[in-house]
Amino acid sequence: MANASAPGEGTKTIVRMSAFDRLPWRRMILVALSIGITVFVIWGSYKTLQSNAYSAEAWKELVILGIAQGAKDFVVGQLDVPAAKLYVIFAELRVSGKLEAERLAYETAR
Repeated sequence: MANASAPGEGTKTIVRMSAFDRLPWRRMILVALSIGITVFVIWGSYKTLQSNAYSAEAWKELVILGIAQGAKDFVVGQLDVPAAKLYVIFAELRVSGKLEAERLAYETAR
């Protein structure tokens, strides 16, 4: 019995990449951007706080409004999940024809 091999299986080519080619460029760029943005935000926050541009009353209002906005977004997010699930269920019922059959059965029973 002869050994049968697929075409091209007999020869293997080894490709050697240099260390420069193996560098994870995308990850390096994303890490550099993350570090740069973080440093910029921290520096800007520090300069804003040091300039005394906002009074204590203004900071109090900003904090209260931020908490209120975050709470509203949290509640809306919690309500959107069940609404999206219901939308999917109704869409599946409409496509399958079950919703129409239920409506017809309800109307004939009246």
